[in-house]
Amino acid sequence: MRVSLKTFLGFTFFNFVWSLNPLMGKWLLEDLSATQVAWLRYSSALVAYLAIVFGSLLWRGIGKTRSVYFLLPSNQRDWLWLALIGGLTFCASPLLQMTGLAQSLASENSMIIALEPLMTSVLAWIILGEAISLLQMFTLSLAMGGFFIFADFNFSHLGEEMSQHSWGNFLILTSLIGEAFYSILGKKLSASYSPVGIFGTSLALGVGCLTWMAAPSLDLVHLLGLLFAFKWKSTLAWIWMGPLATAAGYLFFMMALKEVSVVSAVFFLFLQPILGSGLNYVILGERLSGRQEWGGVLILVAVVGTFLGPSKSLNRVFRKMSKRDA
Repeated sequence: MRVSLKTFLGFTFFNFVWSLNPLMGKWLLEDLSATQVAWLRYSSALVAYLAIVFGSLLWRGIGKTRSVYFLLPSNQRDWLWLALIGGLTFCASPLLQMTGLAQSLASENSMIIALEPLMTSVLAWIILGEAISLLQMFTLSLAMGGFFIFADFNFSHLGEEMSQHSWGNFLILTSLIGEAFYSILGKKLSASYSPVGIFGTSLALGVGCLTWMAAPSLDLVHLLGLLFAFKWKSTLAWIWMGPLATAAGYLFFMMALKEVSVVSAVFFLFLQPILGSGLNYVILGERLSGRQEWGGVLILVAVVGTFLGPSKSLNRVFRKMSKRDA
């Protein structure tokens, strides 16, 4: 599928933005807890989205605008899809990712993100019953082997004795489930609804869920006091991760899915481990061990191998879903 220059540049820019999210998250974690960072990122993204909506309505006129900023689906199935995107992508996933990042390196986060395309394929196989090829099974096994090497798992010390560092990497891996659901269900819903509306409604649902789950440890009064005492790094990280990477980035991603397939979109994710690891090395001075470098190579080889033959599998998934719903 051909991609326009505008979309290509957009994917390149936002993957650069997303590649810095782990670094920005580390800066915010210097002042806030993992739960506070997760809530601040997505609540500020919702505020930025509402500002965009308000500005657009004023510019175009409420009666003239054709955009649908929030959805009211006519059937329970579509409400379920939206609720799953909100609950997984904008609630559970950020909590897991920030908790994991607090216990690991930003460079490790950047590398684990490369597994998202495989995670998407696995969910299509498990949830939708989509056939999986021998090559995909092999690359999945290779990727998981690379992950366990990269995350420095020691199977002789499971349970309480497992290091926080290894657990952190495992939580980041688990958080990719939410991102994969956004790609699969977002693509499905975009056939019937405005991509902007899908994002707006699912983000609002997710922030509501995140606020409810995080409320016991959020301490909003204390958090607001911390915001006024932010260092420049934390202020930059807040704006970067919320309004830019989440509000603008996800909006672009949903609108771009009208033009390109999910496979084409997630292929750009290869930029993130490369850019992220390099920038984390320069800015944060993070160093991966030799064992982690070998694990990272296995992960990248596995993900690249996934696209050699069965790269059309996800497109078959969406056609299959459309037939089921017809």
